[in-house]
Amino acid sequence: MKKLNKSIFDIFNKEDKEVYKEHDVIIKFNNASYVLGDFIKAFENYYILNQIQSEQYGSQYTQVKSKIKHKYFVKLVNSLKRIDLVETPSIEKAAKEHDYTKLLNMLDGLRGYFENREEYERCAVIKKYIDACLLSDGPLHTLELSDYDIQSLLNRT
Repeated sequence: MKKLNKSIFDIFNKEDKEVYKEHDVIIKFNNASYVLGDFIKAFENYYILNQIQSEQYGSQYTQVKSKIKHKYFVKLVNSLKRIDLVETPSIEKAAKEHDYTKLLNMLDGLRGYFENREEYERCAVIKKYIDACLLSDGPLHTLELSDYDIQSLLNRT
């Protein structure tokens, strides 16, 4: 049987910013759209690697699977913190640049994972980002009334 390669999940530790720096590309790495895209990619990568490791190493991987998942999911939460919600309270527009429903499901799944582990501080962090994805950038509704409409509303009393 092959020996389990416990460092397989570390291949994603080299962040994109390191690659960009190598090629002299300048990007704002705390930009909400970038961070959310990075989050989606990392979330998907976890499940792909998890499946591969499960198939290749079976019971060996099962022994370390929960520790690896927890470590990886903590990194996902920490990656979200790169978005400053004080500076940018609504990230709805950035979230909608990606698969919006998928992103919300991923965030809620991550929140559920930490809720099951009773790590409520992390749940609260994730919930802030879910709320920020749902918070509209602009007015919820724009209402245009003519003078006639306003007068008719006043006359109803």
